[in-house]
Amino acid sequence: MDDNWLQHKNLLDKYLDILSYNPYISELKDDYDKLKLQRFLRHFNPQYTEWLVNLISVNTITDEYVNNINNLFDSKNLLHIFTHYITNNYNSMADLSNFFKNKDETMETIFTNLKGSLPKLEFNPTKLKFVTTTAIAWIVNSKEDVNINFKEIYNKIEISDDVVLIKKAPIYKCKYIGQIVGCKTGGEKIKGHFKKKNLGDFYNCTTVNVLISQIKSVNVKIFNNGKLQMTGIPKPSDGKKAVDYICNMINTLTDKNVTIITNKKIIKLRGLVIKQ
Repeated sequence: MDDNWLQHKNLLDKYLDILSYNPYISELKDDYDKLKLQRFLRHFNPQYTEWLVNLISVNTITDEYVNNINNLFDSKNLLHIFTHYITNNYNSMADLSNFFKNKDETMETIFTNLKGSLPKLEFNPTKLKFVTTTAIAWIVNSKEDVNINFKEIYNKIEISDDVVLIKKAPIYKCKYIGQIVGCKTGGEKIKGHFKKKNLGDFYNCTTVNVLISQIKSVNVKIFNNGKLQMTGIPKPSDGKKAVDYICNMINTLTDKNVTIITNKKIIKLRGLVIKQ
């Protein structure tokens, strides 16, 4: 998505035009808007992401700005250069606000100036890179006689209604990082937020949506034997982070005298296997 953005964008525009009469066209357009925002924010650190998200929420950074930046800085290298330019020259949300309100310096001018610093392209093939991974974790030892009541997790977990800051991305509020923002099991009503709300869940587990950053959440299936299953993990550290958050959630519910785990008071990560 970072490289050849314009080609990617043109294909999506053509695809959406063909499907203009499809009953799900609005959902497809929402996903497209999410893609644009996620690409724009992809290389900023959490502090800058928070500042930029706040400016997007008050429309200082408009959709037109986001589209213009994505279209001009349409390769991974160009987007990195733009990110470095912003972080090296603007050190507060007030600075960023002034930058995006400044009509004298157009984004085209900035692009022209920055493009000159782009190193000459040299073909240097790298090792194969896996975009996403599947992770399986255990939060109890396999020999322990422990049962996790995943249905009770669904019953007792409370999810705030205001976790989302910008719905179309979605971009979440900073204070909810490390918390569960969605929960579902079997045919029960979905609690909170998932990327695809119309999908139910398996009957032999509970799935939770764990927020690990303002723009990234991880879906984790919790089984009664203490096994956790995650897909689409960008990097192994995200999987470990999600498991730690889930352990904290289960331990917190248990402290409230809710029977989540039998024969055990405290749980923690016991093992993590990454499958690429």
